[in-house]
Amino acid sequence: MLPSWEALRETWPMMAAVAVLWARLELTMYRQREASDRGQEISRRNEAELRKLEARVESHAAAAQEHAVQLSRIEEAIKGLGKAFDRLADQIAGQKRQ
Repeated sequence: MLPSWEALRETWPMMAAVAVLWARLELTMYRQREASDRGQEISRRNEAELRKLEARVESHAAAAQEHAVQLSRIEEAIKGLGKAFDRLADQIAGQKRQ
């Protein structure tokens, strides 16, 4: 049984409002899903970039450690040369006294 024309005429503005609200709700939900998907993609890219940066930091730390070791070896070599020059100077001074 179909509703009467009077009932349709009285309720169509309310039905139209419900349809508009439903459409707005669907559109809002769609936009939220899209934003969420974009957010997840951005998050994945950020995680990948973070992993790359962490790897670079680790390689820089390893290089800094290697440089520190090389610097300490150079310092020891310079100290050794200083001692050798001191001994030479003492020998030269001893030969001049004789």
